[in-house]
Amino acid sequence: MQFDLSRFKSGTDRIDQTYAPEAFASSASDTADFRIAEPVRLALDVHKEGDRVAFKGRLTASLEVACSRCLEPFRLAVDAAFDQRYLPHA
Repeated sequence: MQFDLSRFKSGTDRIDQTYAPEAFASSASDTADFRIAEPVRLALDVHKEGDRVAFKGRLTASLEVACSRCLEPFRLAVDAAFDQRYLPHA
């Protein structure tokens, strides 16, 4: 998943979107360690000030992984909060 940061104007924008597992097919297929089992929800605030961009939000998903003991698949809930800042290269 990629965001075109040029589409965001100065100030704060809100993104609250749900993505189908297929939207991550190219990045998830690089590894056989997991499968995205349900839609991924992304809720975040994008704050842009000049060349500086801050993302603060939460991602929730459900992954299907194999048990390391019996190799049976099981679902793993993901609920990750994040607070990232991107600054121009000095």
